[in-house]
Amino acid sequence: MTSRARVGATLIAVATTATLALLVGAPAQAAPGATQAPTRTTLSANPSTIAFGSPAKLKATVKPVVGTAKPTGTVTFSEGATVLGTVALTLVGTVETAKLSVPGLAIGDHSLTATYNASASFASSTSLPFVVTVGPAASVTTLSFSGGTGLGQKLTLKGTVKAQVAGTGTPAGSVTFTEGATVLGSAPVVAYTAPVRYLAKLVISTLTVGDHTIVATFVPSGGSLGASSSAPNTVTITKIATTLGFATRLSTDGLRITLTASVTPDTATGTVSFAIDALPAQPVAVGNFGKAPLTVQVAALGSGPHTVVLTYGGDATHAGSTSTNTFTI
Repeated sequence: MTSRARVGATLIAVATTATLALLVGAPAQAAPGATQAPTRTTLSANPSTIAFGSPAKLKATVKPVVGTAKPTGTVTFSEGATVLGTVALTLVGTVETAKLSVPGLAIGDHSLTATYNASASFASSTSLPFVVTVGPAASVTTLSFSGGTGLGQKLTLKGTVKAQVAGTGTPAGSVTFTEGATVLGSAPVVAYTAPVRYLAKLVISTLTVGDHTIVATFVPSGGSLGASSSAPNTVTITKIATTLGFATRLSTDGLRITLTASVTPDTATGTVSFAIDALPAQPVAVGNFGKAPLTVQVAALGSGPHTVVLTYGGDATHAGSTSTNTFTI
């Protein structure tokens, strides 16, 4: 073999050996990693409107976008940047579900989201915002009365307001007292202690004689309790009580005697009846200063002791009254 041929053969052998070395020594390419399957997370609440003090009952479901495999892992419930809680998925029926009860939400709208936190096989996903609305808790208003129920006396109307369910809120606002379509007045709700209670008090003295059916209505202003009205409650305003005084005056000639009834209070009008012994009763109009005088001849009565029964018949605003008196001629 010529030297040129030997050189060529050598070069071919070297090249072949190098190529085999490269093929044998090169590392195998890694198979592409498994891709996380996309998921869809849905958030709901039942109900979506709740009263203050009630928990929001949230439910998140996580499903694969394609296929029937079941995602595993956890779901985090949030309001903005505030995490409300993280719950593990559990199979409910055929759907992976996470449930969370959230107490203590403030009054107003709350935009909440649920985020699936991914697993080795499934990608993370976040729900669309779901709005839970928290409204005022139910309140109960009751009406009571204290003070005088006589005409012109000061009567106190009391509206007591509390939460229908204990611990679900405190009232803030006022109570309006009405009789039919007539507003008697309003008063702010004030907190009292020993025991703790919330009262609105209105003092009035303008009710007329007779029955008055009144309703107290709580009108909230902020706070955590909603409006409510009491059951109707009836107060009876009575006429002004009266008393009868009695006096006698003999004329200077001794022939006549004047019997005077005095009605108190002296704002009374009407008549006073004088029933002397067995004689027919005599009505006398009540005049100035509540006085009703009756003059009788001494000869018609005779000397000695006598009894007179006074009867005041009352008027539109004053109650009647009677008294029994004796006098001697």
